Amino acid sequence: MKQKKPLSSKYNMSLGLLPAIITMILGQFICQEVAIYIGLGAAILQLYFYYGRKEKKANFILDITSIILLALAIATLFHKKYCPQGLVSITIEVSIIIPLFIVFLHKKKFINYLLQRKKVENRHHFLQGAEASIVSSRVIFILGGVHFVIFTILILLKKMYDPPIFWILFNLAPILVFALSILLNQAAINYFNKTMAVSEHYPIVNKQGDVIGRASREDLLNNNGQHIFPVIRIAIIANNEILLCKRSHKSLIEKEKVDVPLESFLYYNETISRGVERIIKENLLKINEKTQPLYHFTYLFQSEGINQLVYFFSLDVDKKQVADCFRKRDAKFWTLNAIRHKIATPFFSSLLQEEFEHIDQVIYTREKYKES
Repeated sequence: MKQKKPLSSKYNMSLGLLPAIITMILGQFICQEVAIYIGLGAAILQLYFYYGRKEKKANFILDITSIILLALAIATLFHKKYCPQGLVSITIEVSIIIPLFIVFLHKKKFINYLLQRKKVENRHHFLQGAEASIVSSRVIFILGGVHFVIFTILILLKKMYDPPIFWILFNLAPILVFALSILLNQAAINYFNKTMAVSEHYPIVNKQGDVIGRASREDLLNNNGQHIFPVIRIAIIANNEILLCKRSHKSLIEKEKVDVPLESFLYYNETISRGVERIIKENLLKINEKTQPLYHFTYLFQSEGINQLVYFFSLDVDKKQVADCFRKRDAKFWTLNAIRHKIATPFFSSLLQEEFEHIDQVIYTREKYKES
């Protein structure tokens, strides 16, 4: 099953400020006009990354940054005094924040207007990018506001024109505002991903096992078969006998029917291998870590309560290792013949009925191989 992080770094739309940061930094060392041209080139490359692919995502921050750099580049061709030397950083900062703030104030109207002009297949990705842009811009406004307050205080104190302070306010501070916006937005994304990783959420998958969404435990309990959730099931085998026990009365489906003892929903952002490892550690304390379960097959189990994409495994053990693990659930080892006589009855769970023919054949083939 393919796993994805809840939020990728591509949703850090403040990365659209990178061309501006490049221009500001280069402007401290090379000709101001050349720095603008290089920054515009970086903006064009970044625009291709967001809009030149199949999954087009809106990045209003990058759009505005590109427009401002394009305007400055054009201005250099017609006006020698388009921007005083040494003030390109503060000019870019103000020129980006003001129109971005106007878009933020009218975000609903602006987004709805643009969505009407987008093809249906592109609207979902565009809307995701637009919402991420709005979220990222809030950090920019906060840091820009702090810069403005400090700027105002120093003007009132008449210290703005001291050379070190002037350079910090007009050159260094704009770079820090934009750079910190990127870092803080990325930190927020990383924090969100870590929070989601430890929360009790479950992946929603399609029939191929690709994650297409997530659900809380409450969503899972009240799902009523609307979505598919991945489930890991492990049959315990010892001396060609299968350990079976009653399902819990709290089970979502097949309550108190006889079944394999190890079953669990996969957690969100958890791989199949980690899920298997977790289930074994939680239930089989005496099992050697080197003992690895064998994967058999995956199948879709549909019911009125919940649809499951089942990943079925088996684990060969010594009976002594699991003797006391499932005593409360009336666990005991069953021979294959005993199971065959009852497998078609409601005594066993429907899930076990789906799996038994395969596991029976596996054990039979293995024994035949040993005899030869």
